[in-house]
Amino acid sequence: MCFAYSVNFNKTALVSQLKLEELPDFSPEPAVKAFNNPLLPIVIKKDTFKIEFMHWGLIPQWVNNKEQAAEIVKNTYNARSETIDTKPSFKESYLNSRCIIPAAGFFEWQHIQNKRYPHYIYPAQQDLFYFAGLFSIYNNTGTFSIITTQANKLMKEIHNAKQRQPAILLKEQINFWLDGEMSNNQIPILPDTAMKAHKVSPEISSASKLYTLQVNEPYSYPELGQLNLF
Repeated sequence: MCFAYSVNFNKTALVSQLKLEELPDFSPEPAVKAFNNPLLPIVIKKDTFKIEFMHWGLIPQWVNNKEQAAEIVKNTYNARSETIDTKPSFKESYLNSRCIIPAAGFFEWQHIQNKRYPHYIYPAQQDLFYFAGLFSIYNNTGTFSIITTQANKLMKEIHNAKQRQPAILLKEQINFWLDGEMSNNQIPILPDTAMKAHKVSPEISSASKLYTLQVNEPYSYPELGQLNLF
């Protein structure tokens, strides 16, 4: 799955690659977590690409009240690619409200000897990741979900409990997704050669809303010995 990622990405690269007219000012946080329902930049398409700020955790338009919304959002931080065309929470957005979510990288936890070790996964070549996503406008508030796919070889080793990863698009695939020309069973699995990864500090495992800039830097766990190499 994907419940933590970095928005400390190259703003200039985003503007250049998507030919954005402007990028509204926002704080380039080194790490954000879904459970805080943060307000984050996503990209939608209205003739041209446009940045919008929406809350992480999709709330479908058919939700009736705040109590129902609070319950549903716990299960909509991520959307499995295999079921977004049929699951009630995502079906309408899949048909009409697609987005991409720019990220510098994301965090996942590896299970080793009954302990969890966080990793930071980031692009091997390109400047940033583009997650495929869905959005919904609920009570005049934008909300979004990150789509996940089966894991590639690298992510099967890191996210060895669930073996999932974000659905990450290459720049040339973005229009196909946003224009509805890419179905859910055509969403690609980004190969492991397009990613790099290393272990990071246990700081990312805390419930903090503010993380230090060092949160995504390499970190060694003495008890793991040679396993620290990855």
